[in-house]
Amino acid sequence: MSTRRNKKVAESKAYRFNLICEGKRFFKTEQEAIDAADVRMLENMSVTIGIYQCATCMHWHLTSIKPDQKT
Repeated sequence: MSTRRNKKVAESKAYRFNLICEGKRFFKTEQEAIDAADVRMLENMSVTIGIYQCATCMHWHLTSIKPDQKT
């Protein structure tokens, strides 16, 4: 009977979904993300930071923009 219980625990762990953005810093609003990007760019003037809304968690994340990606 203990084998059956262990099997259920193992099965439940197998269906755990890992978010692609797990561990990333997130912001609840677009404005919070914009403010954070501005601060980051002031701290390091050689980087350009963009923001995007994550389709997985629906929060906002920061992303670095390479010079050849600027439009």
